[in-house]
Amino acid sequence: MKNLTSATRYYITIKCRTNDKHAIHKESCPFISDDEKLICLGHFISSDDARAEAHKHFDHSQCCRFCIPEDKEEFAENLFSSTDLPLIMPSGNLLSNPSGRSIFYLMN
Repeated sequence: MKNLTSATRYYITIKCRTNDKHAIHKESCPFISDDEKLICLGHFISSDDARAEAHKHFDHSQCCRFCIPEDKEEFAENLFSSTDLPLIMPSGNLLSNPSGRSIFYLMN
């Protein structure tokens, strides 16, 4: 039996993020909102074990880059799906701003 005193509780979000993946979080993650619907995956020693459990619930899941930074190779892929890019990046005619009004584009 594993020692649960050093284990951390992990959760997965029910709603997908913009990249069509469900986020896996540690229970102490500051990026889990109070109104977010979560599934408790259980207590695990490593994020690899939590990810294996998450794949039993959702085929497409990804560890949170903030609370599980040890999974760096997972974040080497694109953060946004190809369907998100037109929504995030304005087309050339929008950038010219012919209306003269102030337009702000917020990007991370």
